[in-house]
Amino acid sequence: MIAVAETRVCTQCGSELPATREHFFGARPGNLRGDCKACTRARNNLNASRNRAEKREYDRRYREANRERLAAQKAAAYESNPEPAKTRSMQWRANNRERHRASVHRRRALAMGCEGAYTAADVRAQYARQSGRCYYCSVVVGDTYHVDHAVPLARGGSNGPDNIVVSCPTCNLRKHTRLPHEFGWRLC
Repeated sequence: MIAVAETRVCTQCGSELPATREHFFGARPGNLRGDCKACTRARNNLNASRNRAEKREYDRRYREANRERLAAQKAAAYESNPEPAKTRSMQWRANNRERHRASVHRRRALAMGCEGAYTAADVRAQYARQSGRCYYCSVVVGDTYHVDHAVPLARGGSNGPDNIVVSCPTCNLRKHTRLPHEFGWRLC
């Protein structure tokens, strides 16, 4: 004789489904929830959408209160298996070159005590203003350009969008910490 599986009626939608963990949440078949998985998920999604702002605030407070513990967990996870994090980081940098450059310059400017911050959008706008050409030698730079500070940070320049120019790698590396009029404007 074949054993017939016990069924259960969902308290929300009224569907009669097999009383298994495939259709109902619960630890054991005899201890299943009254509503089916589909109804439970729908209710949870509705609650999440209604309480999104509260959840975001709760998460922020939790991160603040547990900053050291979360940092230690993250460091331990990285130490045990650093390759996924390195791969994600390299992939992000490759996909977000301008944002990465802006981030590096912002960090360096903060360390030097310089004011201002530019964004990837500022770099794209400057690139368009210069028609994709080097600020110093007018060579077409394409995708291999450097974002340079016209007045270097080391000489008191700001990190704001009004002080950045797009240059070819050769000119940027030759210029170093000189002002534009000290640079010499050599052709590449």
